[in-house]
Amino acid sequence: MLGLHDLRPSSPTYGRSLTLDLGDRHEFAAVRLPAGVAYAIWCTTATVHALSSGRAIEPADEFACRWDDPGLGFAWQPADPLLSVRDARAGSLNAMRTSVAAAIR
Repeated sequence: MLGLHDLRPSSPTYGRSLTLDLGDRHEFAAVRLPAGVAYAIWCTTATVHALSSGRAIEPADEFACRWDDPGLGFAWQPADPLLSVRDARAGSLNAMRTSVAAAIR
């Protein structure tokens, strides 16, 4: 599953979320996201994913919020997810919105 949330204030889809079920139908799936669209990935089986960027990624460009923040509205409910340390320590969606807004001023 891929969850997307638009953090771009000037976008007509600002604040909206979308969940895509990539399921087992695909051996390979690619999704191109514009800057300012947050994403979360939920895998129910072993998988490999790769991220790419058109420019060097700086730590200051990375923002995170809890995958299960109700404001995201993602349509998934894993019972006991395995999270990275970064994701386990992530704050709220509102805190992330504030950080993103400050970064794009």
